[in-house]
Amino acid sequence: MICTSIRILGTYFLDTSNSAISEDQAGAVTVFLSVGMFLGLGFGGSAFAKLSNNSAARKAMVTRLYILTVSMCYALAFLALTVVRNAINSPVAVAFLQAAATFCMGAGVAVQVFCIPAIVGATFGANKGLYAAYTDGVAYAVSSIVWRIVGKAVEEGNPQGAGWAYGWAAVALLVIFAGLLMVGFVEHYFCRAGCIGRLRYTSVVTSSSSTAGGGGLFEIVSKVWMGTGMILACLKDPRHKIMLSRAV
Repeated sequence: MICTSIRILGTYFLDTSNSAISEDQAGAVTVFLSVGMFLGLGFGGSAFAKLSNNSAARKAMVTRLYILTVSMCYALAFLALTVVRNAINSPVAVAFLQAAATFCMGAGVAVQVFCIPAIVGATFGANKGLYAAYTDGVAYAVSSIVWRIVGKAVEEGNPQGAGWAYGWAAVALLVIFAGLLMVGFVEHYFCRAGCIGRLRYTSVVTSSSSTAGGGGLFEIVSKVWMGTGMILACLKDPRHKIMLSRAV
C-alpha cells in the first residue's frame, strides 16, 4: 500500500498544501517517497543483512520500521487537518513536514518490501521469478481495493478539509494489521527452526526438480501453492491470534 501511495501523494500535496505546492510541482514532490525507499534499502537493508545471525534483532528491527511507517501515516493525517495547517500558519512549513513524513514513510517499508520477500523467494529456486510475480499480483490487487475505499473516504470527507485525515488514518490501521502479520512471519521464519526447516525442504525440492528438467505448468502452480500453504502455516499460531485480537 505504501509503495502504491505514490500515485495519490501528488493529489494529497495539492489539496493540503494551501497553495504552497502548485499542480505542476505536486507530482515532483512524490519523489520523496522513492528517495526514502532507496535510502531505507541502502542503510536498512545493510543493517538487516548484518543481523543474519541474530534473529531476535531482526524481528525488533522490522517492528521498529513498522512503528516508523505507522507514525508517518498518522503524521500525514494530522497535517491534513485544516485546524493544524492554520495553527502552523505557514504553507511552506506544512509542505516541508509533509515531504519529510513521506520520506520517512518510504524508508520505513524498504526492508519489508525488498529484503524479506527476496529471502523467501530464494527458496523457490528456478521459480523465484514466478513467486515474485504471484506475490506482487496479490499485493497490487489488495492495494487497488484499499485505495478505492480510501478515495471514497477522502471525497466524502472533503479533500481540502478532513478527508485526507480519514484516508491516511485508515491506511495507518491497515499498515498496523500488515505489520502484525509480517512480524509474526519474521518470528516463525527467522526465529523458529521448524519453519526454516520447511523452507529449506521447499528449496531442496525445487532445486532437485529444476535439475531433473521439470517445469510444467502444473508443477509450477503446485510449487507456488505449496509456498502459499507454507507461509500460512507459519502464521497459524495461538500467539498470533492473541496479537490480532489485541489489535482489534
